Amino acid sequence: MSNNQNALRIPETLRKVKNIVGVFSAKGGVGKSAISLNLAIALKEKGLKVGLIDADIYGPSQPSMLGLSPGDLKVKDEKIISPIEKKGVKFISMGLISSERMPVIWRGPMVSGAVMQLLSQTDWGELDFLIIDTPPGTGDVQLTLLQKIAVTATLVVTTPQKVSISDCRKGIEMIKKLDVPILGLVENMSWFEPNDTNKKYHIFGKNGGYGISQGLRSRSVWTNSVGGI
Repeated sequence: MSNNQNALRIPETLRKVKNIVGVFSAKGGVGKSAISLNLAIALKEKGLKVGLIDADIYGPSQPSMLGLSPGDLKVKDEKIISPIEKKGVKFISMGLISSERMPVIWRGPMVSGAVMQLLSQTDWGELDFLIIDTPPGTGDVQLTLLQKIAVTATLVVTTPQKVSISDCRKGIEMIKKLDVPILGLVENMSWFEPNDTNKKYHIFGKNGGYGISQGLRSRSVWTNSVGGI
């Protein structure tokens, strides 16, 4: 953890969380939410205590993936939110608070504040890992998470497409400037393989993520491990 992270004020509700991993992508539509959910479930199946927060205020998709709705959420003491436990993972999302039919029309600072409230006012209890499914982009929300929350490390998601690779590089530069370790890079949607053949079709291009990963390795921004894995 960097010196800047050590100087952060940790909310009471996060004091028993050992590791906070942010899943980032500066490009939307790369499958980041699916990666975040699969990561959380995989860690849980290793016997670890895991939480997952869907921090995409504008387009929360995790509730639909988990079969949840706003009525499932409970608030205690009028301030502290009790996370829902699904598939053994503690979970919270703005999608459990706002109606899926009503779009959230907020400016950047309001969105950042809402994300911080979700994180700091949720009763996470003891966790080995808290996975943050972040919204796409390199704006207020992403900067707030990296600057105000003691993020242990990050995982970056991209697809092989040129435009995705370009945006992903911008996201990596943002993470580097804030001195937060990168666990690794996931290239999603690498190819399509029909059931009746072994042939792979690289619909979105090929080896884009590999090129980024090689550049990261040459500049030594990877972290080797996170506690508990």
